[in-house]
Amino acid sequence: MEELMIAYLSRATICAVLLCSLGCSAGHGLPLEEVSGVVTRGGAPIEGVSLEFRPTTGRASFGRTDIDGKYALQYTDQISGALIGEHAVQLRVPTKTPAEIPGFADMDKEARMMVIQYDAIAYPKPINVVEGEAAILNFELNDLKK
Repeated sequence: MEELMIAYLSRATICAVLLCSLGCSAGHGLPLEEVSGVVTRGGAPIEGVSLEFRPTTGRASFGRTDIDGKYALQYTDQISGALIGEHAVQLRVPTKTPAEIPGFADMDKEARMMVIQYDAIAYPKPINVVEGEAAILNFELNDLKK
């Protein structure tokens, strides 16, 4: 009986490891590369900026800056990165920071989306995401025009 239990646990462990390695790896087969960076205005980080990297063909990747102005692009909720190749980039910059909106911290996600207004800024030239090179792309808003 003990030998049967050990054999069962061994097989279960092997199956769990195999399933995790299949589901937890970057084995999605997509030509993606990591893209991250910081968005600033006058050298100060900007929170809440939405970034969209739209490739010539294929699905766009999106990111949002945190309180330190840092972002990392996501292809889907579970897959990070952007497709390899040329991208048009658009930044949606909040007209006010969350701290400037009364009661923002107490609002639910849907209410927050309703009160924030954005200025859309198109990056003036395409950005190339290169295979094998994780990209760190920083944007200074004072250098860009609406």
